[in-house]
Amino acid sequence: METGLSAATAEVSPPVDILWQRLHELSEQLPTNLLKFAKSQYGLTILDEAWAEFTLCEEAAFDPETRHMPVFLPWFFYQWIPEPEHTHVPARTIGDFPIAQAYLQKHGHHENPLTVRYLQTCAKSAFSFHDVITVTPGAGMTLRDCFGGGEIPVTEKSGSLTIIKGDILFANVVTVDHVSVLDGCAPLAFPPLGKAPIIELRNAIKKHNPVITPAVLRDYDLGMIEIYHETTERLLNPRMPVLQNTDGHPLVFCRVIYEIESPRAAFDALRHLSLDHTEQELLAEATFDTDGELLAVEIPWLKLKNAKNPSWENTALGRIEIEGHKLIEGHKLVVEVNSEERAKAFREIAHERLPAGSRYKSTVVEPVEAALAAHRKAKGPRNADADELNSRAEVQAMLKEHLRAHYREWPWTKLPALKGKTPIQAMKTAEGREMVEALLLDLERRQGVGSGIDEEIVSELRATLPGKQPRASSLTARSRRRIAPFP
Repeated sequence: METGLSAATAEVSPPVDILWQRLHELSEQLPTNLLKFAKSQYGLTILDEAWAEFTLCEEAAFDPETRHMPVFLPWFFYQWIPEPEHTHVPARTIGDFPIAQAYLQKHGHHENPLTVRYLQTCAKSAFSFHDVITVTPGAGMTLRDCFGGGEIPVTEKSGSLTIIKGDILFANVVTVDHVSVLDGCAPLAFPPLGKAPIIELRNAIKKHNPVITPAVLRDYDLGMIEIYHETTERLLNPRMPVLQNTDGHPLVFCRVIYEIESPRAAFDALRHLSLDHTEQELLAEATFDTDGELLAVEIPWLKLKNAKNPSWENTALGRIEIEGHKLIEGHKLVVEVNSEERAKAFREIAHERLPAGSRYKSTVVEPVEAALAAHRKAKGPRNADADELNSRAEVQAMLKEHLRAHYREWPWTKLPALKGKTPIQAMKTAEGREMVEALLLDLERRQGVGSGIDEEIVSELRATLPGKQPRASSLTARSRRRIAPFP
């Protein structure tokens, strides 16, 4: 709805620096006026109502100490429209929303032309996700809308000091005359790998709309807000990844314990598990008593090949330790494995192979977190000799070459971030190129921080991968929808 104030907006635009300063001051002053107006017109509960929708929680009460304030307030002022069936706002006034538009209708004739233009522009703009293309610290940055695809230079003096190329900003870009500013921006920049759910949402919108406009983005604001909340939570409270062994089993340290009558008989029954290790090799480090009887020996438990790593000749499944003592009755066999599935598999083998008189005693299960904590405690201070060895030029060169060899295979490696496709396969589509570019940006950002990744590795990858540089698609939607994020 227009305010009828277009004539009052005619004003000669000042130079860029002066206009930016005035817009910056407006972005700091207007929230107080708009908040006061909202409370006086619609009551204190208006904030709770909007906050419950913003947080996707029906029972949530507004939290004035929230870290989401830089996003919530601009969205509340310029985008939020009450749902008729879930609001105490009189039905006759819902058409006046967003709040900035209602404010202009009532008080716009008292405001100066720049304030009117700014409020009108904000009320027509929308939050979106933006790729940071370039940054000039202390001056501004160039952003590309992840949905609309357009690039725009934004003047931002303080924020540009911490933002880096490749970041993704959830922000509301507002352009007044010849200056673009961030009226609202999430306090946390997302890394390039945060692009996946944004592309998924874009695809969902794209099914119904060929082009994206700010009006479309306002219709799908809750879908974007949900991605914003989930990504922010994941970055601020990262979960320990689900660790798996090379068979894909959850990583759990297990010790399977048997009581045996004869170390030699147990060894003869199980030594085939070491594949092509000869008896002489296995017994080279064994312990014997004075009569030459076997007391203690270790057997590696191996299997041929590896489903996840075809180049491997075999896979280590566990370690079998046979412990005996001539003067003590009851010898012991202990198998250490890293999953409950492997522990179960060994028990099946032992049931068939171990000689009569062997008895299963117990399986001790230790979660990986507890095992790692115990390891760190037992390790104590880092070994100075190991540090010295790792710092040697020849060792560094070897590690670097190993890493380079890994990334030479990377373009043909199936990656979860690409939904099981290889980078070479993903580069065949615009969306795939966009995600590959996000992965490459992530690699670039990890240069020089002890990762071993250098510019040469990334340059070689870019030269290897075919196709054009990614370009964001354009979309549109019409209807206020919440689209859930995608796994």
